Amino acid sequence: MIGVRSAEPVTKTPTERAPLVDAARWPLLRVVYPPDYGDGDAFVRSLGAKLHAAVARRAPGRFVVLADLRRVERRPTAGDRKKIAEMLNELADAFAPPVAEALVLRGELMRLIVQGVTFLQGDKRYPRRIFTSPEEAEAWLHERAREAGLDLPRG
Repeated sequence: MIGVRSAEPVTKTPTERAPLVDAARWPLLRVVYPPDYGDGDAFVRSLGAKLHAAVARRAPGRFVVLADLRRVERRPTAGDRKKIAEMLNELADAFAPPVAEALVLRGELMRLIVQGVTFLQGDKRYPRRIFTSPEEAEAWLHERAREAGLDLPRG
């Protein structure tokens, strides 16, 4: 297990190496990835703990995820991509998987990296789409949430 069961508090402000996990508009869970995540193991543990804490406070409940990777400058290694995929699978197994996940990123290389993590994760229980703008991503998530009977607050 990667360590997603920690009770680490949800980050309210981003730092240069820690992900921001924001559940203020639940059932929208917003995750903003930092430009440089530093040590891969520490980052995966931190991300897993923050996601676990955000979802556990509201479980049982269905939710959607808006993952913003536009600031990412350092590309994850193959080993880190595998660890991220494993952590996301553990989280989906611990709770109900999200209704949908929208990923906002820039650049073809990041698109390929995200597709690689998705392939490694292998979880097809929910739809994922990649977008270039948070507005498009959120509009798509609102539609998926509505179809699932969730009331998603507007930002």
